[in-house]
Amino acid sequence: MEKKRLKNIIDNAAFFFLVIALGFILINYDLVPKKQASPATATKQVQEKSLGEPEITGPPEFQQEVKEAIAVMKEKAPNHYNRLCELVEKIELSNDKPDEYLAWTNSNNHTIYFNSKSYPAHFQRYGKYSVCCTIAHETAHQIQFLYPQVSDKREKESQALSAERDILKQLGAPQDIINKLAGEHILKRWEN
Repeated sequence: MEKKRLKNIIDNAAFFFLVIALGFILINYDLVPKKQASPATATKQVQEKSLGEPEITGPPEFQQEVKEAIAVMKEKAPNHYNRLCELVEKIELSNDKPDEYLAWTNSNNHTIYFNSKSYPAHFQRYGKYSVCCTIAHETAHQIQFLYPQVSDKREKESQALSAERDILKQLGAPQDIINKLAGEHILKRWEN
């Protein structure tokens, strides 16, 4: 009789503990902050983005141009699109670099920055090709940060230019555009 009573007490205590734990979880469920989109502001409007795609910040026309380029990548260059979605959290228009830089990224974050000074003219000249190949180029640098295999800056740029040529071919860009945007002549900047 004593064993039965002890078993009953243990069963009741276990049930009571389970009810308290579940109650605690249910009560606190709504207290856990949920991931929320950034609020739109007058200077940095934020696009509604597809699941997994980077957030795009900047003027509406920039957002639209980048959004269209990403849509083209998704359709015609899915390997580049997938790497972008895996490795880049944000694409933004910035004025933090000199004019000669069209875009950049760094190992500290998962953001691609387009230069607000040089981007408009470059986009006007090359259109969707410039955005797609620049995104592929900077995503290649994100891959290099994640999987460092080469330390030579010229070789890193060569690999990023290779990504540009690859995406431009997948997009059906004419060879003269490929040569202008991603030709070997661009590597001269990285020679000592």
